[in-house]
Amino acid sequence: MISISLCMIVKNEEKLLKRCLDSYRPVCDEIVIVDTGSTDRTKEIAARYTDRIFDYQWNNDFAAARNFAFAKAGCDYIFSADADEVLDEENRRQFLNLKQVLVPEMEKRGYGRAFSAAVTAASSASTPVIPPGINLIIYALIASVSVTKMFMAG
Repeated sequence: MISISLCMIVKNEEKLLKRCLDSYRPVCDEIVIVDTGSTDRTKEIAARYTDRIFDYQWNNDFAAARNFAFAKAGCDYIFSADADEVLDEENRRQFLNLKQVLVPEMEKRGYGRAFSAAVTAASSASTPVIPPGINLIIYALIASVSVTKMFMAG
């Protein structure tokens, strides 16, 4: 089974972070937290889930912060989430099913970009960018079962 890094960019999320991380911890193999200047207990809460917490000086460039977070990821795939997102039980099951069908060599086989586009369409997220060395970036929402079926049929 493939491994997934959860990458999050946070600032002052102490009220939301525990619930979010509790929901994603069962499906992600690594949690990377990039803090852009919290003054509350955000980093203390994050430290209960991971030791991969990095400070990043916010410069009004979300893409730069995201790329910094992605550079810290060590798994086959990256999943990006916001602190106010929670993975419910149905989507957790679908996420685990998706992990079963994805392969680490997906990008080498040429499937990565097509699958990434399908995931984007299914989640109505922004167009993902696949940096060199990263197989796939799955944004925000979990791919639907139809996307998983489409991938398996392809």
